[in-house]
Amino acid sequence: MKRFFALCVCALVSGAAFAHAQSPFDGNVELKTGMFYGGMNEYVYEKGGDRELSRLEWEEHFVPYLDLRGEFNFWNFFAAVSLITCIPVKSGIMRNYDYMLPDRTVLSHYSQFDALFDKHLEIYPEIGGGIDAGRWYFGASAGFLYRNRKWTAANGFTQFPPRGEPWSPSLPKEEMAGTIITYEETLWTFPLSLYIDLTVSDQFMLGLVGNVYPYMSVTTVDTHILRNTQFQDKMRGGWGCLAEINLTYRPRTSNSVAFSFGIGYEGIFSARGTTETSGLGHGSTPNISQKTESRMTGNLFWAHLGVIVFPHKLFSDRKDTEQQSIAQ
Repeated sequence: MKRFFALCVCALVSGAAFAHAQSPFDGNVELKTGMFYGGMNEYVYEKGGDRELSRLEWEEHFVPYLDLRGEFNFWNFFAAVSLITCIPVKSGIMRNYDYMLPDRTVLSHYSQFDALFDKHLEIYPEIGGGIDAGRWYFGASAGFLYRNRKWTAANGFTQFPPRGEPWSPSLPKEEMAGTIITYEETLWTFPLSLYIDLTVSDQFMLGLVGNVYPYMSVTTVDTHILRNTQFQDKMRGGWGCLAEINLTYRPRTSNSVAFSFGIGYEGIFSARGTTETSGLGHGSTPNISQKTESRMTGNLFWAHLGVIVFPHKLFSDRKDTEQQSIAQ
């Protein structure tokens, strides 16, 4: 976290100096903080069929995050980069459902553990352009999104009935302590974005952002500690979408700073992929499963508060103040 805050400070200073040196070009630096709320599901299917064999649900409830975005504008074009990280917290519950009986609608095994959200690292550079139409602004961009996330499941229980019998909530619980499962997800995609801004007044602006991910590459590593087994899933294809609405407020007392509030949603829907299974430790040989296929989906909501700094206006305001002082 110390490194991230140092990066924020360096970006603000560098952005301000660069925007000042490149005048009349301009830009801004925005730092947001907020909460994620949602979850991610991982699935195991019978190969070539619709039968669901297993499902793990990882909750992501009230996870604090930081988002640093720098934007440089030149003529009707812009270039921007966003960096996002989360603060590790207990984010809810991880639930594991297995369907191993002949009747695929009947649950055979169930387990539940605390879900610890360990990591969220996101890098998103983009370039685009736009058109000012009076009170309206219309823009579009293309970019590259890289994301790495990790969870840990620990301290919970399992309920396994006798072989061949269905699961029942009245079954005795076998309590388990310590780390049981870790799950790491790496995703990259090429978002296409649309921006619409409406200037409501001199102080308020309403903005809408819409993204579509037409293709995704997702790799996940699912490590089951007690089973001494690791599953690596490779899922190529699928799609995703994002929608966000923002309200920006500019105080009358300053042209160089603004404040924002926003809410958003993202949905991720990967294609099915292959699974490699291996033991833990050195010398384990991965084996590609011929009987199963993998898939993941995610739904995420968020709300944020942010502060936006306009370096070129900050320097312009300071220059005007100095000139007024000299004149006096």
